[in-house]
Amino acid sequence: MIQGYDYIDTGAFEFNDMLRDLHIRRRFHDIFEYSQLVIDVIFNRHFDLLRIPTDQVDFYALDQIFGLESDCFKQICQDQRLFEYFVQSLVLHSKKSRWPVSVVRNSCYFEIYRQLLNRFLPLNEDGLSALKQCDWFSTINRRSAKTSALRLLRPEVIAAAYEPEVVLHTGGGVRSMYPKVYDFSRLLFEGLANCNVVPLFAQVYAINMLVIHYTSFVFSKTSDVDFEKFKHMSRESKMLEKNLKPFLHRWLQSLPFDDIYEELLGFKEKMLLYYKLYSKTFIDLLEVIENRCRVADLTLLSHAKFIYLVVTAIFDSVFCSMYRKLKIEPDEFLEELRQKVAEYQLLLEGQRKEKEQKRKSNWLSSAVGVFQGYISSESEIEKLLHHIMGFLNSKLDGRPLKPIDRSQSSNNSSVSSFSPLANSTPKHETPDFLIDPRTKLYYLTRKGREQVIQGKASFDFSKCINKSNRSVIAAKFEIPYLLPLTAQLSKKYSDSRFVKWLQFHRHSSKLAGLLSKIFLVPSPPRYVPVYSKTIVPRLPQLNLRFMASYPFMIVVMFVLFFIFRVITYIF
Repeated sequence: MIQGYDYIDTGAFEFNDMLRDLHIRRRFHDIFEYSQLVIDVIFNRHFDLLRIPTDQVDFYALDQIFGLESDCFKQICQDQRLFEYFVQSLVLHSKKSRWPVSVVRNSCYFEIYRQLLNRFLPLNEDGLSALKQCDWFSTINRRSAKTSALRLLRPEVIAAAYEPEVVLHTGGGVRSMYPKVYDFSRLLFEGLANCNVVPLFAQVYAINMLVIHYTSFVFSKTSDVDFEKFKHMSRESKMLEKNLKPFLHRWLQSLPFDDIYEELLGFKEKMLLYYKLYSKTFIDLLEVIENRCRVADLTLLSHAKFIYLVVTAIFDSVFCSMYRKLKIEPDEFLEELRQKVAEYQLLLEGQRKEKEQKRKSNWLSSAVGVFQGYISSESEIEKLLHHIMGFLNSKLDGRPLKPIDRSQSSNNSSVSSFSPLANSTPKHETPDFLIDPRTKLYYLTRKGREQVIQGKASFDFSKCINKSNRSVIAAKFEIPYLLPLTAQLSKKYSDSRFVKWLQFHRHSSKLAGLLSKIFLVPSPPRYVPVYSKTIVPRLPQLNLRFMASYPFMIVVMFVLFFIFRVITYIF
């Protein structure tokens, strides 16, 4: 398991025991009821396949029940209702929990997911031959008049009964038809690329795998004439455009700059396949990414990492050549981005010098600053901005930088005109809302919700940038100089093994429960009520703020004095 998660109860023992129980219950059900039971138990019960590692699963028992060659899987593929129910259950399971990508990548769920992709979307001749040997796989060959009763119908009638992505007309007849391959891809794209709920790590990772595998599938060559025609037809279909583009357009505007945003853009080969398949369609997403760059606050490490990803991946030399072929000149935006990075470099440099002067003016602040320098993330941000500036200078062939107004940059706390914590979508009209007469809070109407969901309207948070102080304000009996240090310590060690142990055992262990009341605080839910009514609880986070108080320091000094007296008495 990934370090930091190896102590979590994954439920693998109960899952393996359930597989053995399912194998015994086969004799008491007919194949249809048993297949539905298998889907319900494996995907729709309390088992979380996203956190069960692959090396802890009894795959021999799983293959006997639900393997690609099992009677249960054949029945699912032969019955259209069961097949749709199975794919929907597979999609919903990816939205079940919020485990990070480092955990779900090697999970039992994605091992099953990979096997299904390789079976329904084969990339080589061996996979295609195994697919065509299945009883449920149907192939209509126009050279055989006895293959199917569909040969008794006119081609126009068959074409009207199927979507254009499934049927290809050549020479007045049906060349090839693979409904199960099409249905599997369509149901996965429609289910995973859902714009109604904020996506989770596993959902985005599943979309990445599907897009990379699907595009590799449609571009791979095969000696089978009918299947090659089907791939050619799939390349010209609008399945990706219809499902994936709205999903990316929606969440590239709305998601914060964290790990899940990086998953949307982090695969270079995936982006290459996007533009290779739909250059003119997906080029609209470039404007969305540019707008996110314009409103990014580079005093935050997550925003700086996002800019680094955009410069190194989205504006790679290969992509820039593609943009120029589409009559889009990227140098103008890169010049604008370089100017922004230079202003933030100057801003961070001024902030660092100001902090150094404050530390020298006060002996306590100077002493705390010595320890605070070891855990501060400022140097990491400045180093990252230096790398970004180097990439931009190389892409722009050393063009001179515009002069920066030092007085303006040093006086502003942020060069960005938007709050980094606010919704950083481009400015639109204000959505329809009502004001509560007592609390003065804004409430979106039904029309306003539709405007926000469709991206036609959003609130302007630029007025809030200077209304809240980002620095930690000291309360009564708290030491102001220690508050930044405890805040950075809490952030640095929030993913430590000790904190993870407290988070997952605070209800089962009295000791963990007592320590969690001291070191942990509840974390607010991270969800947008306009997009979803489901509140997913988050784990409590580490908070060492109680250490930056005079009572705590007095107790610590008393304990140290007592230990010193004991040691001097003994020796």
